[in-house]
Amino acid sequence: MKIKQLLLSFLIFTFIYIGLIFLTGSFLMTWGAKRNIFEKLYVEFIAGPFDYSKSLWLILLNSIFWFFIIYFIVIGIKKLALLKK
Repeated sequence: MKIKQLLLSFLIFTFIYIGLIFLTGSFLMTWGAKRNIFEKLYVEFIAGPFDYSKSLWLILLNSIFWFFIIYFIVIGIKKLALLKK
């Protein structure tokens, strides 16, 4: 059951991530060089760590990377919350 839930979460995250790239990709080019901190973080989330301008397959690799980063952060927060109880 745990693997099934993890896979479903990954698929949902990947669809949202790819949707964000396609819907907001044109805005990233128009924001210019003077970005505030929110825009810098968003661009790093969408474009990093692998540059998908070389291959569209790297979008999938980026989504795998960010999914597991966010997954481990959530797991860590849950464990810290259990330790404080």
